Amino acid sequence: MNISLLHLTFIIALYARPMLSYGQSSSSDKSSGKLHEPIFIINSNIISNGIFTQLDPMSMNTMLVYRDTTKVPPIFKNLASLGIITVNYTRPIVSKSFAEIGIQQGIHGPFGVIINGRKLSPVQISTLRIVPEAIGRLRILPVIPTTSQPIIDIQITEYKPVKNNKPGQVYIR
Repeated sequence: MNISLLHLTFIIALYARPMLSYGQSSSSDKSSGKLHEPIFIINSNIISNGIFTQLDPMSMNTMLVYRDTTKVPPIFKNLASLGIITVNYTRPIVSKSFAEIGIQQGIHGPFGVIINGRKLSPVQISTLRIVPEAIGRLRILPVIPTTSQPIIDIQITEYKPVKNNKPGQVYIR
């Protein structure tokens, strides 16, 4: 009787786990700061894939795809874990400097920036900019004994396509 109860509990646990986690990402994926797509940089502005899909292709002069971290320009080296796509775009992009974001968050003085778990160098902080719509999560990490300055921790949004389903519309595969 005891062994069959153990078997029954084991079988229920096997069937319950997929039902509970169906359609949900694990909490470790969300909190780890990992982005599952390359970083898009338009004229030194960090954007998300969702913004990239809204750009006019006729206004793009050049597009470079860096898959291998050994070929990435030095300014983007530490951001290239899943690749970087850089685009030279003729139209202006509305963006903010990290200094503007720091002031907006109440930080006066030097600070560090982390994007998707990757710490930016002072040169990257002063050179790169970010499009506000690309910021999925922004946290301010205060000064603690192991850090000499506050840190702005930014998680870039992942692209989630918008489905324009009209009520009553049926799709057949």
